[in-house]
Amino acid sequence: MKIERADELFDIVEDVQGRIGYIFSAQEVRKVLAYTKRKCEINGKGDSYVPILFENELRDYVMRAEINRLGEMNRCARCATEALV
Repeated sequence: MKIERADELFDIVEDVQGRIGYIFSAQEVRKVLAYTKRKCEINGKGDSYVPILFENELRDYVMRAEINRLGEMNRCARCATEALV
């Protein structure tokens, strides 16, 4: 990966973190970037599309994690309620 591309992707991570208030770990960034690259390959998009899609995938990653967290909280609440009945 070229230095310019790495800087561009780093800037995208910082921008998304600042806007949504979530700090990505290095492992999460690598995971989302790998997913983004694979998605571009599958859809026949070139490397120039990676930064655009990467920003979106970072936001989607956090949204999915929050949805899963809320789902797990609801599941725990149901289990606790059912245990009382």
